[in-house]
Amino acid sequence: MMELGATVCRKGVPDCAKCPLAEWCDAQKAGDAQALPRFVSKERKEAVVERALITREGKILLRRNPHTAKRLAGMAEIPVLSSLGVEPAGEPALVRRRTIGTVTYEEKLHALEPKVVEIRRWAKDGELEWVAAEALDGAALSGPHRRWLGEWLSRGGRTARGKRP
Repeated sequence: MMELGATVCRKGVPDCAKCPLAEWCDAQKAGDAQALPRFVSKERKEAVVERALITREGKILLRRNPHTAKRLAGMAEIPVLSSLGVEPAGEPALVRRRTIGTVTYEEKLHALEPKVVEIRRWAKDGELEWVAAEALDGAALSGPHRRWLGEWLSRGGRTARGKRP
């Protein structure tokens, strides 16, 4: 059957006259074999994720996903603002877009100065950890998060979209 589809019943140019299954073919009977197969395009979605870039004493705050998580188990990532109980202040330090499946994510990364009360609250969260900036190469980070942290740490006067002022 696979060979038949590759050699006789090709998309857009089926050779119905040579097809051994033509007498049973509904598409040929309906006269629309050239229009098949019809693919329904998947609905594209967009989502905005606001993340927190927080440093303290040369360390960066990361959230470690539990080992039982279905997504990125055991991996660390830049924490989402809402999970830290903080609001974005001003323009993000970086804005990056990426597509995973049918969803395009706009990731807004906000550089924040932590307050003492927030640091104390975060210390009680077992999934949050402070990682030394020099130790990021050995940290279990996804590629995009590793890249974004590298960009942010070496930004040298760049604006939110990565362009020099």
